[in-house]
Amino acid sequence: MNRIEKIVQIILSQILSSERIEVTEEKLTSLLLQKGFHVEEIDQALQLIFDRLNDHLEISYPALYFKRKPVRVLSFQEKSKMTNEAQNLLFYLYHRDNLTHAQMEEIISVVESYSETVDEDVMHQIIIHVLSLEFRRKKKKIAAH
Repeated sequence: MNRIEKIVQIILSQILSSERIEVTEEKLTSLLLQKGFHVEEIDQALQLIFDRLNDHLEISYPALYFKRKPVRVLSFQEKSKMTNEAQNLLFYLYHRDNLTHAQMEEIISVVESYSETVDEDVMHQIIIHVLSLEFRRKKKKIAAH
């Protein structure tokens, strides 16, 4: 069993354990770091779990899946660049269909370029900046035709 599979096994056993009332990502990450796993491995394992869940939902519930957006898990590094409020704003807009997946990825890319942690106010500015750049690109493309 490779290290990623071992992490997935630990995560699932923690979630399914009847002793655990509330299992948070922070608690799981802390436990896995204490067991000697690396942040990148934990991110890969979480993404693997969500990818498999998406695959299962798509096959088992195609009518419901059609309406769902893909699950996006922020890496540890991405999360460390944003306050909880900034993360909540980003995902709120994404799940309300105010942002496309591509726009969200571009916003996350901009956030990663910041040296300071991005709060909700700065996140608003980044979102407006990214959307206005996209609007200008589309406008230029239309004008070129």
